[in-house]
Amino acid sequence: MSAIASHLRRWNGAGWVAAVAGSWLWSWWRLAGEWRLAENYRYGFSVPLLLAALVWIRLPDRNDPPLRPAPRASRGLLLVGLVFFFAAELVREMDPLWRIVHGFFAAAATCLTLAWLDRLGGVALRRRMAFPLAFAWTALPWPMGLEAPVGNFLMSRIALAAADALNLAGVAALRQGNLLVLKNGVLGVDVACSGIQSLQAGLMIALFLGDFLALSRRRRGALLAFSVACAMAGNFARALALAWILGVQGAAVEARRHDLVGAAATAAIFGLIAGAAWGLRPRGARRDGPCALPSARRAFAASGRAGLAVAALLLASPFLARGWFALRGEALRVQMQPLWETAVRPIPSGWTLRENPLPPSTLGMLMCSSGRSLSLRTDDALPAEVTHLFWKPGNFMPSLGYSHTPEICMPSAGWELLEGPTPASFAIGGKSALGALYLFRLEGRRIAVFHAVWHGGAPRAVRPWPMALAGRLDRLRQLWEGRRDRGHETLTIALPALSSAAATRAAMERVLDAIVTPNSALPPRPPSAERGRAVRTPVPLVVAECFRGFPASVSKPLRQGWPP
Repeated sequence: MSAIASHLRRWNGAGWVAAVAGSWLWSWWRLAGEWRLAENYRYGFSVPLLLAALVWIRLPDRNDPPLRPAPRASRGLLLVGLVFFFAAELVREMDPLWRIVHGFFAAAATCLTLAWLDRLGGVALRRRMAFPLAFAWTALPWPMGLEAPVGNFLMSRIALAAADALNLAGVAALRQGNLLVLKNGVLGVDVACSGIQSLQAGLMIALFLGDFLALSRRRRGALLAFSVACAMAGNFARALALAWILGVQGAAVEARRHDLVGAAATAAIFGLIAGAAWGLRPRGARRDGPCALPSARRAFAASGRAGLAVAALLLASPFLARGWFALRGEALRVQMQPLWETAVRPIPSGWTLRENPLPPSTLGMLMCSSGRSLSLRTDDALPAEVTHLFWKPGNFMPSLGYSHTPEICMPSAGWELLEGPTPASFAIGGKSALGALYLFRLEGRRIAVFHAVWHGGAPRAVRPWPMALAGRLDRLRQLWEGRRDRGHETLTIALPALSSAAATRAAMERVLDAIVTPNSALPPRPPSAERGRAVRTPVPLVVAECFRGFPASVSKPLRQGWPP
């Protein structure tokens, strides 16, 4: 082999290592935002470290028989991995918070890793590292279509069991949906108390310990079942303890001990799972790393000539994704201010209005720029709730704005969806508010909810299917059209359902007309012919857009001589 060929081979191997390592690091970097945002996914920060331990115990020993690479068998995996990575960058450029982005990145990293392992050691090495690759997926957030129903079920079951236990112990408790009403206050069984947080983290710990301690398949299954039972029992004990403290000692004591009780419950759950795994371990069996580490040169010895090309394509994917939106032409839909204002004029005579400040935790979870919640009562004693949220234009398009819909939030509080979403439109101050009507029921009570969403100043169309599905389809359409709508707004009105749908609608329109007004500070909108018109970007600006984020010395010369 010539010196040039030898250098190219080493650089090709280095390209493979950089591509595989970079794809995983990039995936975890994007996941870190989800881990910080969602309390039930904080355990994700430990997954890369545990993954490293599982890889360590599977490293081939230097004295093991040499593995046979299969350089041609991985071409399909390589192509699929590159497609997934580019798709993830496309979706991330439009909506970085959409959870499907994490799945695409993980699929890309997994396929690229399998292709690399195939070129290093063939099928034998792929099988050897199969479980660590599967374990890496435990760091991903569950799809909302699975997480929301599971969380709602657990919250309602734990609230019901805690209410029964408190009443048997002599502490009066009334369950209303996912709320426990006690004499000293109300305790909400939220996501943290529902058990889903401990369930997800417990499953991850059980999978890791089952493999690290070399448990048999039957014992691993028993450990997984035990982890589920521990999560349910531990969070029931947590909710029961907090409710008992609130009912007997008061809200001040419950607030001081809330975090302490939660930490103790979490430690007890993880301790029980670890103890059960240790007790199930096979006697005399050990899972250690290799006695003699394989030569590091093997990692750079991948055959073929694709290493450098794969690394280059991964590096180019973010710029190609930006170029897609620039070439397709972004629509003129950027919303800098809310379209609507709430309670900016005197309310009608005989009405009462109370401000409900949204807690910082809620605003932080939704990542909205501003929010307002109002409770009112009309002159004929009809109560109503008004919630108005706005997201300023920025780098992030809030997926939580898509999923923050009544059909998800109301069942989380114990309400049953009876009807909806039904398209509805109300005239407010000479303008039309297009949204959806819902009807919910809880223990004989019925409420009607009107929910409207605007993206980039344009109302989101309401279709006769679940709004979560409609939101996904809307985002896919925006992706195809090359639009990154900026600025998002939601308006939600809830009031008791009246004797007929017409009466409920009339009451809803009355509340909207009295409380909601168009924002008078908005600049005049362009003529209808100009609204939403896609603008084709000149080629130099397309190139400049691809290099957005680079120093001005790189992108500014490309823009000179072209209109903005």
